[in-house]
Amino acid sequence: MGCSEVNKTTLGTYVLREEAFQWWKGAKLRLGIGAMMQGNMSVAEYAAKFQSLCAFSPYYNTAEAEHDKCVKFESGLRPDIKHLIGFSEIRNFATLVAKSRICDEDGKAKSSYYKAMTEKRGKGQDRGKPYGDKGKKAVESSGTKKRNNGQCYKSDVCDWKPTCFNCGEEGHKSPACKKPKKTMGKVFALNGGGEEGHKSPACKKPKKTMGKVFALNGGNADQVDNLIRGTCFIYNTPLIAIIDTGATHSFISVDCEKRLSIPVTEMSGRMEIETPASGSVTTRLVCRDCPVTVFDRHFGMDLVCIQLSGIDVIFGMNWLIINRVHINCCEKIVVFPKTEESFQLMSKKEVVESLKEPVEMFALFASLKLDEIVKMDQLPVVCEFPDVFLEDISDVPPEREVEFTIDLVPGTSPISMAPYRMSASELNELKKQLEELLEKKFIRPSVSPWGAPVLLVKKKEGTMRLCIDYRQLNKVTIKNKYPLPRIDDLMDQLVGACVFSKIDLRSGYHQIRVKTEDIPKTAFRTRYGHYEYSVMPFGVTNAPGVFMEGA
Repeated sequence: MGCSEVNKTTLGTYVLREEAFQWWKGAKLRLGIGAMMQGNMSVAEYAAKFQSLCAFSPYYNTAEAEHDKCVKFESGLRPDIKHLIGFSEIRNFATLVAKSRICDEDGKAKSSYYKAMTEKRGKGQDRGKPYGDKGKKAVESSGTKKRNNGQCYKSDVCDWKPTCFNCGEEGHKSPACKKPKKTMGKVFALNGGGEEGHKSPACKKPKKTMGKVFALNGGNADQVDNLIRGTCFIYNTPLIAIIDTGATHSFISVDCEKRLSIPVTEMSGRMEIETPASGSVTTRLVCRDCPVTVFDRHFGMDLVCIQLSGIDVIFGMNWLIINRVHINCCEKIVVFPKTEESFQLMSKKEVVESLKEPVEMFALFASLKLDEIVKMDQLPVVCEFPDVFLEDISDVPPEREVEFTIDLVPGTSPISMAPYRMSASELNELKKQLEELLEKKFIRPSVSPWGAPVLLVKKKEGTMRLCIDYRQLNKVTIKNKYPLPRIDDLMDQLVGACVFSKIDLRSGYHQIRVKTEDIPKTAFRTRYGHYEYSVMPFGVTNAPGVFMEGA
């Protein structure tokens, strides 16, 4: 077609559709990151645009690309900001944006300062000119030229009088002023509207709250020695903040409040703030419980909305007092009090491992010696409710709604197996436990065609437990679909509880009766006879689910 390389790219991408067109659109945005420069944009606008372009580049959204992301952002800054930031080698993107913004605001404040000084110098260039034509004519009419040999002559043209900086009147200077001296930075609050005809207790207008602030712009923050400047975060947005020990309240810029869309409420009255620079400032707007992050600490602060220049947030004495903040005025360091740390006890294994390291360790051993061991039956609560604190269950439980049933696969015939061999000691233990179960009526003699073998299992404490081998019965039993509850759900149910009790699993099983027609299926054979359970035994397949359902 005779197209150049540039036209081939333009025409080829023009015919892309759907997924291919979206891919090319994202590719152009990714290519735009490399050529992006700050130009006339502020650092905040440049950072916002940079972040929007990074959203189309998966690489810059990973943690591994933090270094490259900072280098790319720093290379696009204006030379004056890049020169100040480059020495720090900041490789955290949020910190880099905050520092760059501070440098940008400082540069603007300096530019405005030098511009104002230049304008003042321009207005005073005509000081050496004659005061008027009257002086010219007087010199010309004299006819003779007299040389001025450095003597000073009084002029009738200038009638300047000194002005007092204290009271503002003419005729004297402030050191000779007899009126009370003004103190810079003091606050005078009016508890009313300032109108005549009534006193403040009888005023019907909303009460004014006293407040003061010493810094209202970024230039003052650089010059005043008792201000500490830094960065805070609101809604994860870096903001310029200062700590003003002379401010009674904490303040936020109206522009910052609108930019972040922070909810604003009105006070019950008005707050009148006296400042040495701007005079009286009145406001009724406050950001209640605003989430502010300072040094990885989160605070809910009430920020009063006022007009600020070059500063976003001012932390006043109310915040410093509540949080017990310490300020090192010499080094300009803010110190937060340490939280009370809890001690963690070490296990024996951890102590042994720690002793292997070349460290110094101090061990504190405490012992508690009781004069008298209190028995359970001597406690007042146990004596008051003897039917609740039973040592053991001595009889068959009453009939309840929950009963244990054994549902078999249709067509199953009774299963009977020969008893296992046992030693003489095991036979004695078996006879003893059978007599206890018969005495409590948990088992009874049986003529059932079913029969499972019996074995004794040794427990951790050395005693023997009677177990029935119901494995063949479990194979032909229809499994219960009742799901066992999760441990997390059970622990959530204990929220707010202060008294807990536990139950032995054997005692819990023996409090559930077996359905009358299913009792023959629990039969078991021993050397001493054929027995069947009237309460739910151990080893059957559906017992845990029925126990949890009953609990």
